[in-house]
Amino acid sequence: MSNFTNNNLIAVTPADVPVGSLSAKIGGLYFVAANAVAQGANFYRCASVNTADNTWTGYKAVLSGGVYTFEATATTGLTFGGGYTPVPGNIYDSTASVQVARLWNGVVIPVPAYSIPLTEAAGTAASGQTITTTGTPVFSTVGGRSCAYLDGSTYFELPDTDIDFTGSITCSAMVRFDQTMGNEGSIISIGTPLLEDILLEYLPGLNAIRTGNSTGNDGGVFIDANLNASADTWYRMTIVRDISTSTLKVYVGGDLIQSGNFNRSLTRQRGLFIVGAWWYNDSVSGNFVGYLADVKIWNTALTAEQIANL
Repeated sequence: MSNFTNNNLIAVTPADVPVGSLSAKIGGLYFVAANAVAQGANFYRCASVNTADNTWTGYKAVLSGGVYTFEATATTGLTFGGGYTPVPGNIYDSTASVQVARLWNGVVIPVPAYSIPLTEAAGTAASGQTITTTGTPVFSTVGGRSCAYLDGSTYFELPDTDIDFTGSITCSAMVRFDQTMGNEGSIISIGTPLLEDILLEYLPGLNAIRTGNSTGNDGGVFIDANLNASADTWYRMTIVRDISTSTLKVYVGGDLIQSGNFNRSLTRQRGLFIVGAWWYNDSVSGNFVGYLADVKIWNTALTAEQIANL
């Protein structure tokens, strides 16, 4: 942790920090944005954890003169859920959804091609693409995380022009399921099912996550990964399509739960990708019911270490 000074956290100007991030790598060191508090992020060094009620105490970082200094008295009643279980001595944001301590472990997370927070109504993604919303998503804080609730008739469409259909792709989202979902629900769909696509789908009947890509009516290549999900828990769902190894992988949190081979390319079909449903037989179907947040897409295959640090 070479950029701690007297147990303080060094800050840098907003211009040094990538859009959508709270940190930057400068001269081989990692730093936190000086405007992070203005962006709604408060940092705490964990002092203790109570897993019985998902609360923790931490020493708050106060910004002064470009340096975050930790208060001497711990703040109580902080909550966590779905992101990380805080570890005493590590540094987190106020909901433990971002482990700031990871900034010093050498893991670099690329800037995503798409970043869709789904924390409030917005016509533009954090990464700049236009969002077209169908239905009425409900934005709130659930389980300590700002998110959107999709009721089975709500979904978001974005142009697919920033997706590299010839290369590797990583898709990731924070997901909290609703037990009222029907047979299946699409979290992320790129392309057109029954043509060429890649998807992240939840199958409540099987309590499984499905990913794959299909072409024509030949059934395609799909992977079903058993999830054993509960309706009151946040999960980080990530799928990786790695063309260098011809593999599809499914991660929950930082754990690889399923993988398989594929031998297909993606082809741009409809010109959009959908969050919360898919396009099928010239109409939208496969609607997701539940809570979504922090949807991201990278035009690269993230490593297991990078995924563990999302």
